[in-house]
Amino acid sequence: MKLITLILATMILVSGCENQTGAPEKKEAIAEPKQTVQNQQKAVEVKEPSETQTVDKQQDSPSTITLLEQSLQPNLVELATGALPTWRKFRKEKPALVLFSQDPLLAPIPDELRAEVVELLLHGPSEQLKTRLDTTGPNPLLLPSMAVDAALEAGLFSRVVWVLPSKSGADQLDLSVFQSQLLDLGAVDQAEATSFTTTAPGVFSGMVRNIPFQAVHIDALPPLSSPIILHFDMTFVAPLYKGEIKTPLYTLLGQLHNTLRAQQWQALAVTVSAANLNGAIPLTSRFVASDISRFYQQPELLDAPLPSQWDKHGRALYLENFFKKEEVRKLYEEMETDNPEDPAVKYALYQVLRQFKEGDHALAKLNQAVALDPVYALEFLELANVAKEQNLTEQVQRMLMLAIAAQPENVWLQLQLVGQLKATGQEEEAEKLLQALREKPWSPVYYPEMVKQLE
Repeated sequence: MKLITLILATMILVSGCENQTGAPEKKEAIAEPKQTVQNQQKAVEVKEPSETQTVDKQQDSPSTITLLEQSLQPNLVELATGALPTWRKFRKEKPALVLFSQDPLLAPIPDELRAEVVELLLHGPSEQLKTRLDTTGPNPLLLPSMAVDAALEAGLFSRVVWVLPSKSGADQLDLSVFQSQLLDLGAVDQAEATSFTTTAPGVFSGMVRNIPFQAVHIDALPPLSSPIILHFDMTFVAPLYKGEIKTPLYTLLGQLHNTLRAQQWQALAVTVSAANLNGAIPLTSRFVASDISRFYQQPELLDAPLPSQWDKHGRALYLENFFKKEEVRKLYEEMETDNPEDPAVKYALYQVLRQFKEGDHALAKLNQAVALDPVYALEFLELANVAKEQNLTEQVQRMLMLAIAAQPENVWLQLQLVGQLKATGQEEEAEKLLQALREKPWSPVYYPEMVKQLE
């Protein structure tokens, strides 16, 4: 059995604790994940759903709000593909998509799935769409990096404005570097790359999937008269945040959203993706997604002093640079008292308690965080790795089982447990789990060899 191959694949797909995504040190930042997916586009007929088909309800005349002046409830999702059910609700309006992300999310859909993607996006029941977008299962329809490509294939947007997470000035963006990096990502074909020109300092304009596409610096946001949907992926923040000393987090977020507010864009919806499940953003930064969402819910925060919890969190992040663990612990304990249902605070306390070598207490806090937010169960993978380094085989298995208990449908966690059971000679238990995994409907497109590897 090709178990080593399986476990390596598992680590890539689910280890969100160690993999911190940062922009490559080139002239400009474009996310580095590359998809080895066929780049040829095939035309797919887009049909409107019939009246008898059950999809998300489309409002007759959905209203817009002035972004960050009026309150709007964002849809917070795990991965960018999770935003598709929200995006499709406004397909008749054909809004512009404003994308804040380190990746353009244009990895091409595999040709053999293209028709199914369009059919499900336009016609599919909500629950079926949600199930097929789950990348922790055996048969995902899309990978997260394909979200925008899928939306354009289904005709959801009239144009795309991709805001680049640039650390340089707008006038320092280099067109040839930008074009090369898009091609390296497999996000565009040669004709699409060549279509881009510099239309203003910090603005590249071209045609992608036959619609207008702009890549812009944050200081060169274009005026948009038509309604928009804004999507904010947490990978946008990663290359800009350089620690609490150089770039205080809440100052950075406030400046960014003040720039957005000045645009007076008319928004139909806002979606925010946390990007922890695919390892792009570490669990330590998971709280940022919900904090960003609050700006859209409560735009008055931009004109007010920091909320107490944000102020304490910022101070804790700052003090961590000086190894003042006692003061950091006190701040997080105060935050827990103020908001005992905040899983991010439980997780932060877990980390601090590990520094104090209070193992049982730390694990209790992690369990509390997981009970409130199961994504924090990915931390058990990190603890399993620590236990493995110390040859604590029973603890390795225990940590993996805790992770599975919190995410029972995550097949990649189950594969890791199989590897551990085999490594410790527990063949019978491993075979039981393998048999259950063999019966899963593995994607013939993304995992064509999986059934053979499980033999």
